[in-house]
Amino acid sequence: MNKKKVEVGTLAPIEITQAEANVASNVELTIRGKEGVLNAEDNLRRLLAIPKDDPIWTRTIVPTEEPVQEPRTVELDAAIAKAIEARPEMLEARAALENSALSERAARNASRHQLDLTAGLTPSGNNLIDVLPGPDTIPGTGDDVVMTGGLGESFKEIPKFNNYSWSLGLSYAVPIANRAAKANYAIARIGREKQELSVQNTEYLIRVDVRTAVRAVESGYERVTAARKNVELQTKKLEAEQKKFDNGMSTSFEVFTFQTDLRNAQLSLIQALLDYNKSLADLERAKGTLLESQGLKLADNAGR
Repeated sequence: MNKKKVEVGTLAPIEITQAEANVASNVELTIRGKEGVLNAEDNLRRLLAIPKDDPIWTRTIVPTEEPVQEPRTVELDAAIAKAIEARPEMLEARAALENSALSERAARNASRHQLDLTAGLTPSGNNLIDVLPGPDTIPGTGDDVVMTGGLGESFKEIPKFNNYSWSLGLSYAVPIANRAAKANYAIARIGREKQELSVQNTEYLIRVDVRTAVRAVESGYERVTAARKNVELQTKKLEAEQKKFDNGMSTSFEVFTFQTDLRNAQLSLIQALLDYNKSLADLERAKGTLLESQGLKLADNAGR
């Protein structure tokens, strides 16, 4: 169109140069865009740990889902409660606190007076002195066996355990000074208090993390709404300027400028949508439910 207008003398030749420069600029942006897509595909393959000889490295990756564009309602208190319950660092901090409490209890018991109760019960009987053949035999033995020393009854009582020896005693220990045990108890108590502060600090960090993630989701959708409105307005501006240009009331430079404004608005909308979807994923991460939100879970033996 510019060439025809230059031929009839309604446009200056510089308008053709301006149009060609704009085309060259758009071609450059297209090349850079294709390069960015290919780099993103390679990065995705790397994250998926695709083997080097897999044919996926030579195939184009086509997304099967569109980015989320509708608003998501998030309950802040419920999200914080879920995060405190499910975040792995919170579980680790609680386990460490429990271990510290057990260590403190053991150290405290070691620093106190000690009272032990001992008891014993053992069967006992007279010793068998001698076994000789003789007239006094034990029925059912098969051989004539005589017991010397009057031990016949004792011999019969051994299998029945009719005689027992028992003992009962108390042992009371009073530590003198016992500085080592007291020092260990003090160290264990400080360790438990330190771990309590660690649990509290972890909870605060998680709370702030969730609040930040929720705020990012809310502001992210507001950005999407604003970017959509901007694209709509820039489209109307370009259409109006294009009509003015068709009627000879505008220049190629003005049209190209409005085209660039529309392109930037469209790119801003795409970026806002991507950031919004990332904020949704980050919220699930902050809540400790990232795998669950995608229908995934760790295998029972994943840590082995």
